[in-house]
Amino acid sequence: MGLLAAYAVPHPPLIVPAVGDGQEAEIADTVVAYEEIARRAAAHDPDIIVIVSPHAPLYRDGFFISNAEEETGSMAQFGQPHVAVTTRGDAEFAQAVADRLARRSIPVAGAPAAQTEIDHGAFVPLHFLAQTVDLEEVPVLRVGLSALSPSDHHFLGQSITRAAERLDMRCVLIASGDLSHRLKEDGPYGFNPAGPAFDRAVEGVFARGTLQELFALDPVMCENAAECGLRSFEIMAGALEGLPFRPQLLSYEGPFGVGYAIAAFEVEAGPSSTEEEVEAEIRGAHARCVPARQADSATAPHDGAAMMPEADSAFDGNTLEADECCDEYATSTTIAPEGGFVEEPADSTPQDWWDADDESLANNEILSLVLDPEVDPLVALARLSVESIVGTGEVLAVPEGLPDDMVGRRAGAFVSLHEFGNLRGCIGTIAPARHSLAEEIIMNGVAAATEDPRFAPVRPAELDHLSYSVDVLGEPEPIDSLEQLDPARYGVIVTRGFKRGLLLPDLEGVDTVMDQIAIAKQKAGIAPNEDAKLERFEVVRHTLGGDARNE
Repeated sequence: MGLLAAYAVPHPPLIVPAVGDGQEAEIADTVVAYEEIARRAAAHDPDIIVIVSPHAPLYRDGFFISNAEEETGSMAQFGQPHVAVTTRGDAEFAQAVADRLARRSIPVAGAPAAQTEIDHGAFVPLHFLAQTVDLEEVPVLRVGLSALSPSDHHFLGQSITRAAERLDMRCVLIASGDLSHRLKEDGPYGFNPAGPAFDRAVEGVFARGTLQELFALDPVMCENAAECGLRSFEIMAGALEGLPFRPQLLSYEGPFGVGYAIAAFEVEAGPSSTEEEVEAEIRGAHARCVPARQADSATAPHDGAAMMPEADSAFDGNTLEADECCDEYATSTTIAPEGGFVEEPADSTPQDWWDADDESLANNEILSLVLDPEVDPLVALARLSVESIVGTGEVLAVPEGLPDDMVGRRAGAFVSLHEFGNLRGCIGTIAPARHSLAEEIIMNGVAAATEDPRFAPVRPAELDHLSYSVDVLGEPEPIDSLEQLDPARYGVIVTRGFKRGLLLPDLEGVDTVMDQIAIAKQKAGIAPNEDAKLERFEVVRHTLGGDARNE
């Protein structure tokens, strides 16, 4: 199974009759469309319903994913405490999503003690779903947004779909979010021309089903529109990425100065066999490059929302901070046919040591490859990591017997893949996010091959054509003068609020300090004229033995 449908819905509390007290009649089209969505969701006979809400706990550096056994919520904050709902969770599904996010070093946390109730962004769709779905039987997974990049939200959506496929569950996703809050002078935020412009743009995207266009919306327009649903819709876009679906804009209204749109995206077909599901899991992402918007906006939802603490607890105890992939700025891509997987030659699978029955024998063989004197051990480990995940779908375990400088040391690292001279994938971490440098390289190798949102996942037939390099980052140090930068020697990190961008040193075409800072700001979504905190770091690049086997 997998994702069966996704629905974009608003969450006005007054659409609940006890709260609206008659005002809901002014958005009658929205009510009718909402009821239709509830009927469609029930018709899919889902095993799980995922609700993405801007009003769930909001973290700066990770995502809220509820793993509670049971959750309750009410309209108490709107004067109607007797209007309540109770849902049950699915810890296994929550953990499966968290495991996927861990591949990109993105932390996952539950709700802090002060925010354990179902928020109104989830409550409103649940109010309608409860009329058609037995919520005592069908679990609900509540998911929040974050201050991370659009590409990370897209990746969360992909992770939800992959989890449903892996667990063979019928999944329906609800992306809760209002459009602009600046449609009328007497609306909650007054009028701004960007409000209607934003709503028209999103209406068009929903009607056409061209969800990738969400990532190309003008960030200034989005901010001026005071929207609250865009990140929810970006997660939905990631969940639907590569799946054939039928789009339908069911309704749009905005009588109270806030835009309410309801759209349905019915998946017409999905992986139909265990083999295809495994293939999807191996690839780790759908075969269409995402034109991710560069603006890494850290602005909280405009119409309320929640606090923005750091993600302080994860299901597996991981409390590490994650950073957006800040790799080389090259943009060449290799894209597989849209919406499908490519058949590989029977002899395209690399190495056969993964099939060894004797684990100690396999470990010894892996160790001998890593410690080959003609290959840098970090480069060898990166290659083995990629070939394991692409060739078998398995994440390479850290081999026993590695030198202490690989297992007793922690550092941020980037793994870069090139094919025929073009960038093929590059993912890394500014600060260490794993227990050892070896584990850092393994997981970033997996991510570079399968999760770089600019590229299709690496296919087995490509493995012999890949070249590898590993950059190990030193500790960042703050600077107070541009004279302390040197683009040939130092990388740079720019930070403004929650926006953060990194550029590695010694890149072709980056010859001046101002070029380096400008590109790093662009990656972070920081305007050229905005001040930013500057840090520098040194990088040791490892390339020995990283050449492609077959150029």
